Amino acid sequence: MDSEEYRRLHAAFRTLAEQSYGSDERARWLAMALASSRLAEDPPLELKPWSTEETESARAALMLNRLANA
Repeated sequence: MDSEEYRRLHAAFRTLAEQSYGSDERARWLAMALASSRLAEDPPLELKPWSTEETESARAALMLNRLANA
C-alpha cells in the first residue's frame, strides 16, 4: 500500500468512528484511524503475514470479547 491508500483508510476509519454508537467500537475505529495515519507518514517496508494460528487466536479473542460484552 502507498501513503495515499493509508490516507483513504484513515478517512474511512474516522467516518466509521463518528457513526459508531458504542464507546468501545468508536475507540477501535479511532485506533485504526491513528494507525493508518502513522502508516501514511511512514509505510512499513514489509508486513509480517499472520499464521493460521494467530488468525484463529485473534478471531477467538474477538468472539469471546463480544460474548463478554453482550
